Formats: sequence, C-alpha cells, structure tokens
Amino acid sequence: MSMKAGERPEETAEVVALQNYLLECRDERIFAIKNDIKNVAKRVLFLLTHAIHTEAEIHLNSRTFILPGELEEVLDLSAIRLNVVRDNLETRLRLIFYNPTTRPLFDPT
Repeated sequence: MSMKAGERPEETAEVVALQNYLLECRDERIFAIKNDIKNVAKRVLFLLTHAIHTEAEIHLNSRTFILPGELEEVLDLSAIRLNVVRDNLETRLRLIFYNPTTRPLFDPT
C-alpha cells in the first residue's frame, strides 16, 4: 500500500486513479486490517499468558499493532502530496486555456 501511495503521477488520469486508490485503502483496507488486528490481539494475549516469548517475538507482535497507524500516516501524506500535484495540474491547464497565445483552436467560446 505504501509503495503504491508513494507513486508520483504526472498526468491527470494518474492523479485521479491514485486518489481513488487512497480512498479505497482508507475506507476499506485499513478498516479490514484493524478488524483483523482485534482478532490477533486476542490470540497474542492468550499466547502471552501461556508461553514464554523472546524479545524479538514481542517486538514483532507489537509491530502488528503499530502498523495501521503508520499506514494511515503514509496515506495522509500521500493525499496531501496528491492535492498539491492536482492543484499544479489544474493551474497549468488554466494557464493554457486562458492564455490567448496557447488557446486551443477548438475553443467553444
């Protein structure tokens, strides 16, 4: 998810597709991950009460609970960056359309 969210689109269609992907991640995937982690938490608590774990195993289990928050931060930063890219693309299109020297020949006005 974070690799896909970190892409740098240059065209409008790519920006829109990546924004849709970020929304899907936030609305569906992160929600599903959090639900899965609730189930994992129950299992980890059981294991912690019935087994002896190494420091590495405890660290690995704690990373499981931190991951969704880190993914949300990545998605937030990617959304902010995408908004800047989208604004730049829109500004470029406005400059092209409203500049009389670069106005398209098929101008409907």
